Parts: sequence; C-alpha cells; structure tokens
Amino acid sequence: MFIARDAPLIYRIMQRTIWLLFRTLTRLHMSGIENTPLSGPLIVSPSHLHSFDIPLTAMIEPRYTTVMAGEKWEGRPGGRLMELFTRVIYVQRGEVDRKGLAKGLAVLKAGGTLAVAPEGTRSRTGGLQKGKDGAAYLASR
Repeated sequence: MFIARDAPLIYRIMQRTIWLLFRTLTRLHMSGIENTPLSGPLIVSPSHLHSFDIPLTAMIEPRYTTVMAGEKWEGRPGGRLMELFTRVIYVQRGEVDRKGLAKGLAVLKAGGTLAVAPEGTRSRTGGLQKGKDGAAYLASR
C-alpha cells in the first residue's frame, strides 16, 4: 500500500480506508506503481470507465493529487466530498477552459500531481471514449 506522505491527515485516512474497502471487496491487482516518481510534476491520467476510477487512483497514488473535475460537481454533494479529501480544479466541459488549464499548469509548475481523465467525463457505455486534448496539452507544457 502506498501512502501520500505529503497529504493532509484526512486524505491519508481516506486513502487507507478506500484501500481496505477495495482489498476486501475486490480482487484488486496493481503493477508498476513503484515506478511513479516521488517528486517533480506528474500527470496521472486514468481512463474514466467507472465511478470508482478516481477514488481508486487516489488510493494507489503515492503522492497527494489535485483532481480536475467537471464544473457540474461544484457545490454539489459529490464535489463537496472531493473537496473534503483533496484539492479540486473545476473545469468547464465541452470548451477550452483556459482558467482551469492555467490552474492545472500552476500545480505542475509547483512540482505537484494532477489527475486528469483524458476523456473528460465518465464513460456511459463502459468502454473507452475518444480522448480530449487537455491532458496532452498539460503534458506538453
């Protein structure tokens, strides 16, 4: 199990709780996470096939992660829950959100970790969707 040592206590507690839930309820297998750099800018870009993708990403990521989320979550219970445990950048979906991208770049320039779903939303079909340009744009900068 990997613990985000640079994270607030509540994040680390939730990270352990989510880990125990997934280990108890599923046959979770991970590989390669030990290759994650522990410092410097990092983009974590999980496919968003299921609602559990983002909590699972936070559970296994050994660094405190800022999450990019759709603006529809801001002020709603799901958004407040995210804000309770991690840093969130809300972005306008369906358009180029320059403010959201600038905030994401600031996280990376500070050497932080940023989680960006390349599809920009959760899959409604259970299969991969066409990716958007946001994650690639951030990586190129």
